Amino acid sequence: MTFFRKNGGLLLSALLVLGLMVMIFCFSAQDGEESGRTSGVLTNLVLHLMRPDYDSLSPGEQQEVFERFSFAVRKLGHFTEYALLGCALGWHLTEIHKRRPFRRPRLWAWAVAALYAMSDEFHQSFVGGRGPSFRDVGIDSLGAAAGVLCFLLLMWIILKVRNRKNN
Repeated sequence: MTFFRKNGGLLLSALLVLGLMVMIFCFSAQDGEESGRTSGVLTNLVLHLMRPDYDSLSPGEQQEVFERFSFAVRKLGHFTEYALLGCALGWHLTEIHKRRPFRRPRLWAWAVAALYAMSDEFHQSFVGGRGPSFRDVGIDSLGAAAGVLCFLLLMWIILKVRNRKNN
């Protein structure tokens, strides 16, 4: 019990980081057709939530709206995946920093996520119907930065709550 109490945050954060990296890798391993189907299902879900009148549109209008939403949903998916990874890496590197202090663990969290985004795009260059995109690396890196910032905000809130309880 003492081992987990001392190292639980480190172990959980490592598992979360690895799980997110595996998830991102698996999404990137989908060929172009499978990836299109996955994003199509999500796009349809978003469309029906945001455009209740979608089914009443003509087929041409539906196609036009679908294509606009599809691009946004795919890019938001990239951003969200890497925001989660950035947040998890922020937590994990903060846990490591508690045991062995090093400079700027949250900056390192963003850098690791950005490097993973680059490797992910390289990986996609070997997948049929997919290819690397500098724009996606940028979106992924911005998502990672947002995730690290969300982690910092969450830590600030937790510290404020703890300080209020102790006073």
